[in-house]
Amino acid sequence: MADALHEFDRLYGQGCEYQTLNNLLGESIMKKLKTLTTAAGLAVALALPAAGALADLTANGSATSNYVWRGLTQTDNGPAIQGGIDWSADFGLYVGTWTSNSSFGSYELDLYAGWSQEFGPVSIDVGALYYAYPQFDDSGPADPISWPEAYGSVSFKAGPVDMSAMLAYTNGIFGTKSDALYGEFGASWGITKDLSLSGTVGAYDFENDKMTDVDFAGYEDYIWGGVSLGYKDFAFTVSKTNLDQDKLPATNFNDWDTKVFVSWSHEWDLLK
Repeated sequence: MADALHEFDRLYGQGCEYQTLNNLLGESIMKKLKTLTTAAGLAVALALPAAGALADLTANGSATSNYVWRGLTQTDNGPAIQGGIDWSADFGLYVGTWTSNSSFGSYELDLYAGWSQEFGPVSIDVGALYYAYPQFDDSGPADPISWPEAYGSVSFKAGPVDMSAMLAYTNGIFGTKSDALYGEFGASWGITKDLSLSGTVGAYDFENDKMTDVDFAGYEDYIWGGVSLGYKDFAFTVSKTNLDQDKLPATNFNDWDTKVFVSWSHEWDLLK
């Protein structure tokens, strides 16, 4: 996702949190992701001295008045401090990590790896991401809520507008055994050098329309949209879901409400 998907996540708020990996596929994905992340980290450590200009190493930091991810607050409508590190090679491989405080009994730690490449005006990005919540998972006796996701995205330019489309899949979302497919479309227009206008529309399709086996459940398939006005490193965002208040549990943090929040984000090149 990493660059395209996480950029949208940081802009509109970012990563969510619930899953048990008790079935065979989930355990396999989790183990493979952990192995991949470890191996990639070792490879990065060995390659950096020799890679020189053939690789990039960047750090990012952000602060937001409400961490909103795919239309849903992750901090009970409170503020969040976030940051991450990304390594990428010229041939397209990248690995990275990103973290934030959350309201789910643990900080969030995202681990991801993938491949991205440009083909003329079109950019392709495919990869895998693992949403981890170490403090909750280690607290017991509840099932772990960490969960994996596979994603793919394409971005392109249409006149003055940068556009992107993304699909993501998991076999166990929100601490359930439910499959979930997520799609997102985004557009950004650079009005001036420092001023931009962006919009996103996303939709979730759950295998089980009503996941009643966890406290965070109760959501039916939903659509959300957001608009953001950015100035340099700052953004003012408004987002809304089509969730029905009468069908949601009391633990949903008023996710039917319109979310209005401000954020700041910045990226640093660590090799310069």
